[in-house]
Amino acid sequence: MTSTHTPHAARTTTPIVFTDGDGHVHTVPPGPCLIEPIDDDRVLVVWDETGERSASMSVIEAERAQQDGSLVLLD
Repeated sequence: MTSTHTPHAARTTTPIVFTDGDGHVHTVPPGPCLIEPIDDDRVLVVWDETGERSASMSVIEAERAQQDGSLVLLD
């Protein structure tokens, strides 16, 4: 993940379950999404066909999802 606030086109290959900064559990289904760094610790994940679903994910969780192939940055 980069520290700039530029959104990145991405795709999830499997459901990604994570807890946001407020303790709410979210599941990003397989498919397209956008990843935008918020700060050094969190990224914003936007998903859904209409782009209306979003939540903040820790950078550690996002990097873990990238390492296991569940999250693929496309740009």
